[in-house]
This record gives sequence, structure tokens and C-alpha cells, in this order.
Amino acid sequence: MTQPIEYVTIVEPVLEVTLIGTADRAVWAPHLDLDARTADPVTVVLSAVETTYMGVRFRELSLSLLLDDAKGILVHAFNSSRVFAFIERQMFHTPYYYAAISVTARHIHLAIQGQPLLDARLPDTAPVERSADECREWQLTLPTTKPQYFYARLEGHTEYYACAGSTVQGFDHPAMPPAFTYLQQSNFRLHTWSVRTTARHSKSKTYSR
Repeated sequence: MTQPIEYVTIVEPVLEVTLIGTADRAVWAPHLDLDARTADPVTVVLSAVETTYMGVRFRELSLSLLLDDAKGILVHAFNSSRVFAFIERQMFHTPYYYAAISVTARHIHLAIQGQPLLDARLPDTAPVERSADECREWQLTLPTTKPQYFYARLEGHTEYYACAGSTVQGFDHPAMPPAFTYLQQSNFRLHTWSVRTTARHSKSKTYSR
């Protein structure tokens, strides 16, 4: 019998802006032990959030690859709080690092050491194509030497925007994390721009296989 997942951190309300697209598998496969026998593109998720936890207002940006409808790999992540980034690395073994992040429903900006690393924009005129109340649960593997993973549940009213005219721009940076180099090199194509303005995020402890 499958044991219910115990979520140790629950945060709400969360502004969550999620970009989903595809990228060339050949760039990512050698670095993340992906199946390179197929030419099928990989699914890339860029998720930016803003919320308050324990009285601290902060923002996050994560880069993940989806393996199927329930599993993925958290490749790299940033937090606007140095303390929270440190706690994520030490307690959860997740790849979080400090960065300056701004996020609105139509704009995400990421900078390290005062220099831009990523900028994504949705046109002001882009309409909502559909909306729904959703709840998604993922098992996310971590890029650690010892296989580890955690569960994340994201839920709330979701609006999907027409993303024609949207831009996702990466910038060269002296402190460029490898994951963002791969993102630039793998011809990322944006397919979905979604927004939850009052999401609920839940996270489990980190497990070892």
C-alpha cells in the first residue's frame, strides 16, 4: 500500500508564473543521464514565484526538466533570500543559490551580481486562452551524487495565456550556471505561459533512494 506523502512545508498565497517549453535533448542528455537514443525534445519548466514565509517576503526561480506527467529533475534554482537559499541546500539538498529576482504575471527577470541572466516577457495584450482549478503533484529528482528526490504539490486557479510574441532571453554571464548554458544552447521553444495568483505550494522532505 502506498504511504501518503507528508508535506513539511506549505506556503500560500503564492504568485506563480510558469513557462513550459521544449529544448534539444542532445544538449541535456550527457549531463543528466537522459535517454539519448531518441531525438524527442525534452520538456523544460521555468517557474518563478513570489510569496511570504515566516514573515519573510521572497522570490524563487527554478529550472526543471519533466520526464513524464509525474516525475522530473530539479536542475537549478535561485532564491532572493540568502538565508532561504542556504537552508534549501543544507536541509533539503536542493540546488538553490542566491540571486536577484523580480516576478509579475507578465515578466520574470533574474540577475546575478548585478548582471542579467534571464528575462522573460509576455505582451500586455496577450489574452487568457483558458483557465481551470488545478492540482499537480510531482516527484522531483535532485542532481546529487547520491540519488535523492522530493515531492512537490502545486495547486490553485490557473490561467493560461496565448504566448505568441513572448520572449525568453538568456544573457552571457561570468558566473553562468551550467544549467543556464544548456538552456541557451538547446534552442528553448516556449509553448505555455501560465499564472496562478493565489497558489498553494507544498513540499516534502528530501528522500534518499
